[in-house]
Amino acid sequence: MNFKRTITSLFFLFVLSQAFPQHVISWKFSLQDKGNGEIELIADATIQQGWHMYDSKIPDNGPYPTSLNFDEIKGAEAVGDFNATGKQATVKYDPVFQMNIGTFDNSARFIQRIKVTDKGSFLITGDVRAQACDDKSCTPPLPNEFSFTSADLPKT
Repeated sequence: MNFKRTITSLFFLFVLSQAFPQHVISWKFSLQDKGNGEIELIADATIQQGWHMYDSKIPDNGPYPTSLNFDEIKGAEAVGDFNATGKQATVKYDPVFQMNIGTFDNSARFIQRIKVTDKGSFLITGDVRAQACDDKSCTPPLPNEFSFTSADLPKT
């Protein structure tokens, strides 16, 4: 009986794991010195061919926007908003949400400016969440975690 239950549970876990495509967006996080005690947290996204991800600025009742969440921030404070930088999002009408929505294909870069207030105690941890879709399905906005300490601060 236990063996049958275990096999059934494993089967359902496998089915659920196949329901959502894995690794559609890969993330790389880094810090860059901007002078005057400010740095940028850079979140570079590489998006799988055939998929797109959403901008950080999405109208209400739209898909899940790309977002940054801090779990812990010490010796620093966020300055401004988490935004895309570099190439502009492609804005087009989405019939599912019945609105114009900004999306990125292939790659995107997002930044968050940060004022360092104490280099010795500097610590930021958190995650970026983004929803990706193709013409058949969408991924849930799962967390992609980052963590930086004073040892990771750019040399100025």
